[in-house]
Amino acid sequence: VTNAFSIHNKIGELQHTLTSHQVDIALVTETKLSPDKATQAEVSIPGFCPPIQRDRTAQGGGVAIWLRGGLAYKELDINSDQEIIWISVVARSGTKLGICVAYRPGTCADNDISMFTQLDADIDRARQSCSHVIVAGDFNVHNRDWLGSARTTA
Repeated sequence: VTNAFSIHNKIGELQHTLTSHQVDIALVTETKLSPDKATQAEVSIPGFCPPIQRDRTAQGGGVAIWLRGGLAYKELDINSDQEIIWISVVARSGTKLGICVAYRPGTCADNDISMFTQLDADIDRARQSCSHVIVAGDFNVHNRDWLGSARTTA
């Protein structure tokens, strides 16, 4: 999982990391891609399937998943109203994994827990078809007890 803060100028770095560390699945937040200007060619990585993207129509945000070619996967139709992508992948052991990447904008109010409520329901739905579930992303949650300030980021 990485927060790219715009993937356009980092696709070479992502490619190097994925290939040199033999990564099979990459979850990326804040891709800052948009459907009208991002082409598959701009963000394609040799040896990987074209990324599964959920882009904003406005500036910023966005999430994407890159999967090594040959991995059997299915995009799950679990959530469509937030910056969340769900897929299922069958691991080498035969275990079916539900994998989620999510981005919660830093502009969300601290008491806005709508994404977490949605993820709670999504996890229950994913568990109906997947024996294990992985949820990762950038949740922009700031807690004074964790970081010494409600607005400090790690």
